[in-house]
Amino acid sequence: MFQWLRELRDILREPKLCQSCEVLKTELANMRREKDILLSKVLTPSVQEDRVQAPEPLSLQTRHIPWRVKQQKLEAEDRAQHQRIMQEFQNKVKSAEEIMGVKQDDGNQAAASSKEA
Repeated sequence: MFQWLRELRDILREPKLCQSCEVLKTELANMRREKDILLSKVLTPSVQEDRVQAPEPLSLQTRHIPWRVKQQKLEAEDRAQHQRIMQEFQNKVKSAEEIMGVKQDDGNQAAASSKEA
C-alpha cells in the first residue's frame, strides 16, 4: 500500500526536464541577456555620437506661382541666355578677325562706303 506513495515521492524528488522545457529556458535566458545589453546601451552610451541637425520640413501646401510672374521669370532667363550667347559669338568674331588681320569696322564706315558707291 505504501509502495505507490514511495513511487510518488521518488517522482516528485527527481526533477524530470523535457526537451521543450530546456529550449524554452535557453530562449528565456537569451531574451534576458539581449534585454540587459539593450538597456545598458540605451542608459549608458559608450560613445558620444555627432548629432546631425534635421533639415527643415517642407510645407505641404503647393506653391502656386501666377502665370505672369512665371512668364516674366522665363523671359528674363531667356534674355540673359541670349546675351551670354551673343557675347560668346562676338568674342569668337573678334578672335577670328585678329587671326585674319582684318580691321574692325563699326558699321558706320561700311554704310558710308555703300552710299558713296
